[in-house]
Amino acid sequence: MAGSLTLSGMAIEREPLAHGGLVATHELHARGFHRAAISSAVRAGRIRRVRQGWYSSSDLAPAFARAARVGGVATCATALAAAGVWVLDSDSHLHVAVKPTACQLRSPRDSRERLGAQHVVIHWTLTDQVNRLTRSLSDSLHDYSACATPELLAATANSLLREHPRHRAEWASLRAHLPVRTHGLLRFVDGVCESGTEFMFWVRLSRLHSRMRRQVWIDGVGRVDFLIGEKLVVEIDGYTHHGGRDEFEADRHRDAMLSAAGYRGLRFSHQLVFGSWARVEAAVWAAIARGDHL
Repeated sequence: MAGSLTLSGMAIEREPLAHGGLVATHELHARGFHRAAISSAVRAGRIRRVRQGWYSSSDLAPAFARAARVGGVATCATALAAAGVWVLDSDSHLHVAVKPTACQLRSPRDSRERLGAQHVVIHWTLTDQVNRLTRSLSDSLHDYSACATPELLAATANSLLREHPRHRAEWASLRAHLPVRTHGLLRFVDGVCESGTEFMFWVRLSRLHSRMRRQVWIDGVGRVDFLIGEKLVVEIDGYTHHGGRDEFEADRHRDAMLSAAGYRGLRFSHQLVFGSWARVEAAVWAAIARGDHL
């Protein structure tokens, strides 16, 4: 029975997870699953062959499977995004960490092909680790510092603290190991802003910090992104935010409630903040000049 597909039920499906996300052929053999049983499990879709000699669960996230196929683990923007951390949407590359001695890297699409000119960024930073699919979030953020501008790195670090608060205790140590050129912006990282776009707005208007509050609760309306002075509300819509009719109507209703409560409002999209910042800044200062914040 040792070579069967279902040793104690569906044991072969559990092997990849038990080995850190990927399991090697020799490890399956050691567990009693021999060549015929492994081949049958692959054909049945119970496990997936991602690279010669390596298998994953059938539902492995595509980004992790592609990184494993290359010959490393997900890192940088790829690993951070997979963990729900904000990264700029324009980074469509697959970021893979490999050992400095790695060779014979393969295509993320087909392990039979050598790595060519695909949209893959290789980070020669991998060290031994238990997880065979991805670098830790701290290590991934460190790798991201080689690819991102200081502003984007700070925005992503802020999102990491917000989405994964357990990293707050190690933030001081991690920050010290990030490039010196980023330290001026990293002082703004505190995990308060809900998205990278909000964080960018906050950082770029640092002159207003003495008059601007974040994540403010307004009775009858709810939490707003920013409140400048006593009456000027600023809302920031992310690039995946409010694409449907119901969401659009909810925003208009919210804006009407703010106006009825005596507030003035400004609403900016992700595209405006990143693509037309001068217009955003001009609109905010014009509103203040009119006294909308009083």
